[in-house]
Amino acid sequence: MMDRYTHFTAWYVSELRFRKQWLDFNRSEEKISVVLNDDELAYVKSALDAERAKKWLTALGLLHSLDYLELATVKLAASKLKLSDALAILTQLPDRIMSELKDSWQIHVPKEYIEPYRNPLGFWAIDFPSTFPTANADAVETVKCLGASRFTAAVFHSMRVLEVGIKALATKLGVAYDRQDKSWASVLTAIQEKIDDKFPAKGITQTNKARRRVYHQMVAHFNTFMKAWRDYTIHNPIRYKRETAISIISAVRAFMQAAVTDGLKEKPKLPKAKRLPKPATPLALPSGAHPSS
Repeated sequence: MMDRYTHFTAWYVSELRFRKQWLDFNRSEEKISVVLNDDELAYVKSALDAERAKKWLTALGLLHSLDYLELATVKLAASKLKLSDALAILTQLPDRIMSELKDSWQIHVPKEYIEPYRNPLGFWAIDFPSTFPTANADAVETVKCLGASRFTAAVFHSMRVLEVGIKALATKLGVAYDRQDKSWASVLTAIQEKIDDKFPAKGITQTNKARRRVYHQMVAHFNTFMKAWRDYTIHNPIRYKRETAISIISAVRAFMQAAVTDGLKEKPKLPKAKRLPKPATPLALPSGAHPSS
């Protein structure tokens, strides 16, 4: 990810090499064994910026470079540092960093997606752990894939978020839901029938009339998502571009937010009762013996 660590890496390597050239140029007439004065030693120490460099080397997993930085820090702590040692540090550390970076792959995240990438659930503005806990992972992956420009994958994960919503609605209305045996279409048809049966139009109260309307709207939205995007995403080799993916995901987000507002959420799973261990079989007493004896 092209974030502050990557930018710091580029600056850090350039800075070390520049200071090595400056030191080499200013001491070109001196013997390589000459000891640096206090100002030059401070100049090298400031170039290393050890505390900050340790943090990003650790974050990027550049462990060999981190080990060398530790050794360099120990050398710089000495009261006397030879010019040869200083030049070696300012040469080898950036070289090690660049060598290790060849074995890593960095992804560019556009500026507008950096904050959502760092805080995916903030993008949704939904408390998934308390409302749709089983959709939490797909909600996060939706935003991560969007930030990494994997737009088709982002839409795919957003459809999985919707699927948790369908299951929650089915459970709320007492409709059996089995992802392996039933399609969205069959589940939505069963939900629609349950709504009409549970909240008949004739003689309905105002409260139930409002519930009937909300549930009908949810089914209508689920049907739209299914016919317009879900079936094409899951069953067909269709690929989405950035603008289309953002449009779809924004629609999913708005719908799920409204569903939460209308009181839809997953039914928490009750922990399975633990079986008590069978009582130990009491030892048989010898014939004629008394328990208290």
